[in-house]
Amino acid sequence: MSYEASAHDAQMSILRHLLLAPHAGFAELQKSTGLSSDHFNFHIKQLLATGYVKKNADGNYTLTRSGKEYANRMDTDDNVIEKQPKISVALIIENEDGKYLAQERLKQPYYGFWGRPTGKIRWGETMLKA
Repeated sequence: MSYEASAHDAQMSILRHLLLAPHAGFAELQKSTGLSSDHFNFHIKQLLATGYVKKNADGNYTLTRSGKEYANRMDTDDNVIEKQPKISVALIIENEDGKYLAQERLKQPYYGFWGRPTGKIRWGETMLKA
């Protein structure tokens, strides 16, 4: 996938919130952006139009598959889409009893699933530093 420019700051804030939660309602998302209802409504409609966000029958918003792919490339500290190399780090840590360390994923995609501790290598970062 090619590098894309970041969305508007308000939209990035909405995407970040949905990246770190399985779903959220209108009021919860609006509060996370600090925008008025009218401004927030404009930005959520833009995300719906791009196909990054969908509204479920229960009234909650979630990321679509393409929204998860887009938002997963976000630097969640700076709310910007990062240029990323195609490499990541996965740790396999075993203790003396033969048990392995696992973590519950609290970020989309695969929110709530369990797996190995992993992370992206940031652009320009060495594998050792990551």
